[in-house]
Amino acid sequence: MAAPAFSPESVTAAVHAVYATVHGLSGPASSVPPDLRAAIPADAGREVLTALAGALAAVRSGTAKPLSAAAYDSGRATLLADLAAATGTSQPASRAWPPTSQTVRKVLGGGYWNDAMTAAGYPGTRASVGRARGAGRFSADDYRGTMVGFFSDPTGASAAGESFTAFSDWVKVRREEGEALPSPAAVRNHFGSWEAAKDAGRPE
Repeated sequence: MAAPAFSPESVTAAVHAVYATVHGLSGPASSVPPDLRAAIPADAGREVLTALAGALAAVRSGTAKPLSAAAYDSGRATLLADLAAATGTSQPASRAWPPTSQTVRKVLGGGYWNDAMTAAGYPGTRASVGRARGAGRFSADDYRGTMVGFFSDPTGASAAGESFTAFSDWVKVRREEGEALPSPAAVRNHFGSWEAAKDAGRPE
């Protein structure tokens, strides 16, 4: 049976939750943006939300450390065990949230771990030295310009709406046309939330 498809939001939330598990972080659940809050399993529990909050605080403050794929897999195993104990249920590891590091690579990084971490807001590991792919090559002006483009393009927000999904579809089309744009996940993490990203792009 094939593993379920995970959305970028769900995978990003998983990276934050695992990072917090690895580093023992927590914070106020109320600080977790609605899109990430909605992306975690309904029965995950408040502990996952407080873990997300702790990881997000580290990302936003610039104090987040690199997270290797091996460390992610180890932290994922710990978090899966904690969730199973809390809910009294268990799932095959390949079908459970948080997803595997392989899924994280594919969904957030186009197959590259360091690009996935950059998209989620974390610094790459040493293996990323010399690579200029992904969100790491974009400046603050690039992120703001991407959002301004989304709101000013006739095929963008005015036509498709202001949802994160609509933005993701717009970015996908523009990339297929050869334009260099940061990934939707990287944009959201750069601004801290999807609402803040939209505020950066709306006409004044």
